[in-house]
Amino acid sequence: MSIAALPATAIPVTPAPPVTGPPAAPDAPSAELDFDACYRALAARDARFDGRFYTGVLTTGIYCRPICPARTPARRNVRFFRHPAAAEAAGFRPCKRCRPELSPGDPGWDVRADLVGRALRLIDDGVVDDCGVAGLARRLHVTDRHLRRLFVAELGVGPRSVARTRRLLLAKRLLTETTLPIGDVAFAAGVGSLRQFNAAMREAYGFAPPAAERLADADLGGLGLTERRVRTLRALAERVARGEIDLDGAQDPAEVIARLLAVPGIGPWTAGYIAMRALRDPDAWPDGDLGLRRAMRRLGIGDDEIGRWRPWRAYAAQYLWSAS
Repeated sequence: MSIAALPATAIPVTPAPPVTGPPAAPDAPSAELDFDACYRALAARDARFDGRFYTGVLTTGIYCRPICPARTPARRNVRFFRHPAAAEAAGFRPCKRCRPELSPGDPGWDVRADLVGRALRLIDDGVVDDCGVAGLARRLHVTDRHLRRLFVAELGVGPRSVARTRRLLLAKRLLTETTLPIGDVAFAAGVGSLRQFNAAMREAYGFAPPAAERLADADLGGLGLTERRVRTLRALAERVARGEIDLDGAQDPAEVIARLLAVPGIGPWTAGYIAMRALRDPDAWPDGDLGLRRAMRRLGIGDDEIGRWRPWRAYAAQYLWSAS
C-alpha cells in the first residue's frame, strides 16, 4: 500500500505492550499506533499526518513531527506516540528543527465526542490550570481515577502530564518567537515562580531560560562587549541552539571541548573554564589562566605537575585560585 493511499482521517491503532528502548517508559500499556502506517508517513514526510503522531528517535533521545526535515531514522530506532506528553514521559525531548510545539495537533480530537476528546479540548482551554485534574473530572462527570485510566489507555499518559506538556511547549514557543520577559513566559506557562519554571524547563527539555535560540537572535550590542566577542558569543549560541554543542553535561566533556575550540574566538582557557563551570568536568583545566600561573609560581609548582593531578585537575584549579 503506497503512502498516497493511506487515509489522512485516522491512523490504525492496535493493542501493544509497553514501548521498550527509550530512556524511560510511559505510565502504562496503551493503544499503540500502527507502526508500518506511521513509518511510511514518516519516510514520506506526509504533511497530512502532522499532529496525528510523534516519532521518538532512540539514537538521539528526541521526538519529532512526521514532517521533520532530518534524515529518516532506521525502523529499529523509532517509536511512535499519539501525543507529545507520551513522548516526553518516555524520556524524549522535542526536536529543535521541526519544533513539536508548532504542531497543529490531531484534528480528530476536535470532532470526537468521546470523553477523552472532550477532556483534551478542556485542557486546551486551561481547565486543568485553573481547577486541576479533579476539576476537569467534575466537568466531565467522572471520577479522577476513571479519567486517568481512559487517558492512559488512549494516550499513554494521564491528564496532568498532558496539561504540563501543553504549558511547557507553549513556554518554549514564547521563548523562541517573542521577546517577552522570562517572568511573563513563566506566568503564561502557569508556573508560580521563576525558579520552578527554570527547573521544569531544565527537567523536560534540558535547558533553562533564557534559551540559546533567543540569545542567538538577540541584540547583544548593549552588553559592553567588543564586536569580536559579540560574534563569538553569537556563534556559540547558534551552535548550542542547533544542538551541535550540548552544555547540560550529556555529551562527553572531551567532545564538547573539541567543539568549543572550533568556535571562532574560543581558546583553550575559555573551553576549559566552560567545561569546569557548565559541564562540571572534574578534570577540566583552564589552560593559560594567569591566576593559576601566579599561584603555581608562588608555591613552586612546575607545569610537569599538572598531569599528575588527573582526573581531578578542576579541584586543583579551585585550590590554586583560593590560594592566590
